[in-house]
Amino acid sequence: MIIPALDLIDGTVVRLHQGDYGKQRDYGNNPLPRLQDYAAQGAEVLHLVDLTGAKDPAKRQIPLIKTLVAGVNVPVQVGGGVRSEEDVAALLEAGVARVVVGSTAVKSPEMVKGWFERFGADALVLALDVRIDEQGNKQVAVSGWQENSGVSLEQLVETYLPSA
Repeated sequence: MIIPALDLIDGTVVRLHQGDYGKQRDYGNNPLPRLQDYAAQGAEVLHLVDLTGAKDPAKRQIPLIKTLVAGVNVPVQVGGGVRSEEDVAALLEAGVARVVVGSTAVKSPEMVKGWFERFGADALVLALDVRIDEQGNKQVAVSGWQENSGVSLEQLVETYLPSA
C-alpha cells in the first residue's frame, strides 16, 4: 500500500532536507485540496506530519488537523512530536484514525506501551527511522534522524512484542 504524506509547518505544506528546519521548501498553504486529490486518486490512507507540533508540542496544529481529517473520506494518520498521552488523546479526539509515534517509542517504551493499553493497537503506529551500518547493524535514529538512539531495531521490536 502506498500512503501519501504531507509535512506541515504552520499550515504550509513543506519538505525538510534530512529533517533540517533551516532547509525548508514550501509547497503552498492549502493542504486540503492535496489530500482530497490523493483520496480521489485511490489513496486508502493519508499521512500527515505536524512539524510545528514536533518542534513545539504546545503549538500542535489541532484545529487544522481536525479540518483536514473532516475534509477527506479516508482514514488519516498523524505524527510529529507525539510525546505524551495527552498528545495522543488530542489527536484521536481531532478525528485521526491513528497516531504515529516515533522517537518517544524509542526513548520511553514503557510509557508508549501504556498508550497501547489505553488506546488500543489500532490507534497507534510506530514509525522507526533505521540506519544500517557497514556491518549490517540496524540502529534506530531519533529526533528526525538527528541522533542515533543506541538501540537496535531488533531490540526495539522485541520490547513491543506482546508477552506470552
